[in-house]
Amino acid sequence: MNPSSIFLFALALAGLTQAQNAPVANVESARKMVEGPCTECHGQVVKGDATAIFTRADRRARDHESLVKQVHACGTQLKTPLFPEEEEHLATYLNQRFYQFKQ
Repeated sequence: MNPSSIFLFALALAGLTQAQNAPVANVESARKMVEGPCTECHGQVVKGDATAIFTRADRRARDHESLVKQVHACGTQLKTPLFPEEEEHLATYLNQRFYQFKQ
């Protein structure tokens, strides 16, 4: 590997490390999604306060990875597929707002 390749590789690794710990890239978009279609569906499921689905004792998500999977499952169930990065944004937003899992 030449020096410029090593530098680019190191830069890419640093970027990945930062991205894992970064706040939601598009927090406003994630918030609107959670407060819109997510809230509508969750309100029907819990028959009341939609945010209770995130804070209930028997919630499905137990870590960040399972939260991302649950976001994916919700999109699939509603037939509103999301791009993987959108799922990650939503999961990160939900984690910051409700779950506080270590990533």
